[in-house]
Amino acid sequence: MGKRLDRIGDVLINRRLHFADPIRFNDPFDCAFGLDLRREATTQDWVEYFMHLVELEEPQSTPEVWRTKAEDNVKRGRHVDPAFIDEAEEGILRGVKEVGREQGVLCLSSDPKNVMMWARYADNHEGLVLRFDTRHMGAQAYGELRCFKVEYGLSFPRLSDYLAALRSFKNGDLRAFARLYFCRKLRDWKYEKEWRFFTDGPDSYVEFDSPMLSSVIFGWKMPESTRQLVAAWAAALKPHPKLLQAKPCDDRFRTNIAEMGA
Repeated sequence: MGKRLDRIGDVLINRRLHFADPIRFNDPFDCAFGLDLRREATTQDWVEYFMHLVELEEPQSTPEVWRTKAEDNVKRGRHVDPAFIDEAEEGILRGVKEVGREQGVLCLSSDPKNVMMWARYADNHEGLVLRFDTRHMGAQAYGELRCFKVEYGLSFPRLSDYLAALRSFKNGDLRAFARLYFCRKLRDWKYEKEWRFFTDGPDSYVEFDSPMLSSVIFGWKMPESTRQLVAAWAAALKPHPKLLQAKPCDDRFRTNIAEMGA
């Protein structure tokens, strides 16, 4: 686990967390880079969308003018023109990807006992889990972190979803598109119970205070030499995080977590 051990050392020694570039996530369906403008879109949805387009083209005009021109677009049937819908979907997703290029994402799980998570992300139980007390993840030196629970499903966002995010964005909620597009995954990943934290700038680092790291959970197959090295890194932090041990359950497919030596 050489490369991952370097990352663990970076977290424990330098007290910093890496916020990845969401564009390069390993799941090609992650971040919901899709949009379905045809599914359940109402006439009112399309009027609102066309008003948004007119506003972009004529910001000096009044809302009354925007609505009149938007309703005219609907009367002319642009909202049922397949070529226009395809063009609109592509345009929206280009804008979303631009937003994505400005985001750094930290992915955490709320379940430290899941066997599949240990196998996938902790070198088949030879690695470890770092447990963070997220109550300490408020204002940081690099700005306020935004946090959202990942939603799992089968469908891409609809026009109404996009419009709701757009309204929030116009009202000053800069998190709206992060929540809509970067916190949606295929339901097959539901076992991860994932939460995502966002900061400005992909591939960036955010420092944390020692109290935020509440415990280190060692995998039950971790080599003893690695365990001793990580324990020494953890001991240098003040306050010291708890050192815990993951063990397989005796009677079911689950992981137990106990104090070291218990």
